[in-house]
Order: sequence, then C-alpha cells, then structure tokens
Amino acid sequence: MSLDTISEAPNERRARTRKEIKQLIEKRTSVLSQYYTLAKHTEDAGNDSSNIAELLEEFCQELVDYMATGHFEIYRRIEEGKERRGTITKLAEQIMPRINNTTQVAVAFNDAYEDTSTINGDVLDLLPKHLAKLGEELAIRIDLEDQLISTLLASSLALAGGDIVPVEPAVETPVVAESTSAWQHELTLYGWLPTVDAETRLPGESGDTSINTSDILDDLKMVFIGTYAARHNKWSFGADVLYVDLGNSAKQSLTLPGGVPADATIDVDIKSLLLDAVVGYNVVNSEQGVLDLVAGVRYMNLEVDVDTDLSSHPGVSGSEKFLDGIIGVRGAYNFNENWSMPYYADIGTGDSKLTYQLFAGVGYKYNWGDVKLGYRYIGYEMEDHMIVDNLDLSGAILGVTFRF
Repeated sequence: MSLDTISEAPNERRARTRKEIKQLIEKRTSVLSQYYTLAKHTEDAGNDSSNIAELLEEFCQELVDYMATGHFEIYRRIEEGKERRGTITKLAEQIMPRINNTTQVAVAFNDAYEDTSTINGDVLDLLPKHLAKLGEELAIRIDLEDQLISTLLASSLALAGGDIVPVEPAVETPVVAESTSAWQHELTLYGWLPTVDAETRLPGESGDTSINTSDILDDLKMVFIGTYAARHNKWSFGADVLYVDLGNSAKQSLTLPGGVPADATIDVDIKSLLLDAVVGYNVVNSEQGVLDLVAGVRYMNLEVDVDTDLSSHPGVSGSEKFLDGIIGVRGAYNFNENWSMPYYADIGTGDSKLTYQLFAGVGYKYNWGDVKLGYRYIGYEMEDHMIVDNLDLSGAILGVTFRF
C-alpha cells in the first residue's frame, strides 16, 4: 500500500462529511420553505381543502426526506458508536436525545397527515395547532444541528490543518421562529352560579353568636368571571378576575351565648372581588396533554353586611382585604384531538390562614377556541379576629375560550 493511498482516506472522509452537511442544509431549507407556505395557506380561511391537502402531501414528503437525511447520514455513525472524535461524541451525548424527540414529533405529524384522502374540515381545524407544535420542534432541531455541524467542521479543520473550505450551516431559521415563537393569547369568559358558604359572628353584649350564611345567600345580584392567559414558548402568564355580589333575607334559629335559643330575621349581603395573577412554566407538553407549574398572588376584597331584628345582636358590617402568595399546577389531559380534561389547583397563605382553589372539567376544542364545563371551588380560612371565619365559593361553571 502506497503513502498516497494511506493519506487519501482522511481526505475522503472529510469530503463525505462536507457533502452530507450540505445535503442536510439543503433538505431543511426546503422543509422550512414549504412549512412557511403551508402555514400561510392554513391561516387563510379562503383556501379550499384540496389546495391545502396538496401542500400537505408535498410537505410531508419533504419532512420525511429531511429527517432521513440526518439519521441515515450524519447521525448514523454517532448512533452506531463509530465516531471517535471526543468533542463530537461528548456533544452528541447531550443533544441526540432531544434531536430524537423532534424526530418523533415529525413522524407523528406525518402519520396524521400523509393520507390526504382523509383530510376534512375537522382535520383542518386542528392543523394550525399541530403546525405550531411542529414548528417549535423544528426550530429546536435546527439549533442543535447547527451546534453539531459547527463542531464537525471545526474538528475537520483541525485535522486538515485548516485546508478545507467550511460549509456555512446558517439557514433562514426565522421562518419558523416567526410562526411559532410569537405570544399566544387566550381570553375566557365564564358563567358561574356559585354557592357561597361563609361563617361570621354577630357581636353582642353577652358575647358573639356564630351564623352560617349558606341557607341565606341564594339571591345572586351580580357575578363576573374572566380569565386572560398569554404563552411564549415554555413561559406563560395568567390573570383571573372574579366579582360576586349575593344577598338575601331569611329567618334562622340561633343559639345565643349561654345556650339561649332565638329566632331572628337575618339580612346578609356579601360582595367579593378576587384577582389572581400567576406566572407558569411548562414541564410537560405532549400529545397526551400539558402541565404547567404556576406561582403568583391572590388578592381578595371582601365586604360583609349583616343585619338582624335582635336588639342584643343587631348586626355587623365591615370589609377585609387579603393578599396571599399561591403555588399550584395547571394543565389538561387530552382524550383525543378534540376532547380534553382541563384542570387547575393551587394553595397559598399570607394575610389569610389558608386559601386554595380547585377546578376540573371537560373541554371540546374548536379552531377558534374551546368550550369547557366543570366544577370550581375557592376556599378561604381566616384569622379568628376577622369579620368572617371561613369563606367557600363552589359550583358548576361553563367557560368559552377565544384564542388569538
């Protein structure tokens, strides 16, 4: 074997690496171009399903080719353990699991849309959501690929003594970033007829008398509930507003201090304004569902007015303000493409002894938003010296979410 033959193998390997990198960049550039075209046509409601189906078919084929180019060329040697350069193997150990995750998302998208004969209105309603998810994964993949490509080229340059022309790995990644990294917004309006259960005390000369308002407060004067949420990649922000005004008058049997029974006509009016503001971080985002960890604050302004016809305990009125820190979870479990189970839970303390909230329900997804039906519970445990000992609001709730 001649010296020329011995020195030829490294040059061939470097040339093959450069060729594979060039093919990979060409494939992903084509995918990004078709992704952008498909996303634009999907956003335009005037485009018919046959046009979108044709674009989907072309895009799915390009997507599969792009994935195959990486895994059957550049990544194959790494996965088979044939790569001996330490800097490359070390980087690959860090990024290959995440690259493989992006491949799974791409394969799932292709499986869902490659058969264009099944494309109908319901499927097209879900396409923007799936494109957004795929776009996020493609952006992540491209960033990781560029790290690997730069390391491959740097290693080849070092081995060749700088005697090769590097391949520029940069491509127009803003196409994906523009479509997927923008803020996503939601506005939800609710219909809720809560049951209010509050325990308060009537001060008197002989001592305080406790009353429970659950049998009195059955006249809903006003209620407003609205939620705003914004999401950017893994981070989210949510604000919730709840205003309830209830009151009524009823006869109730009381036990006065000393065990003295008494019948009284009691008039109760309770106004409550609750404001929640939380920041969330996504920890699970898959086809099966999403899960965010949330932390924030809850503010409540509570006004209570109680009047009776008892001369010894004429009534009480006043207001309290509470500011509590809260932590919790928020998410949804997907039964299928349309049906899901949204849920939320938090707990906190601060000015109150304890505050907590629970929500669970079922939701149906449309292309414009969601409709959800569930049960919501908000609870407070107060300090003994406050006008109300405990306050609970609970009941079935119906919400309509608009996405924009």
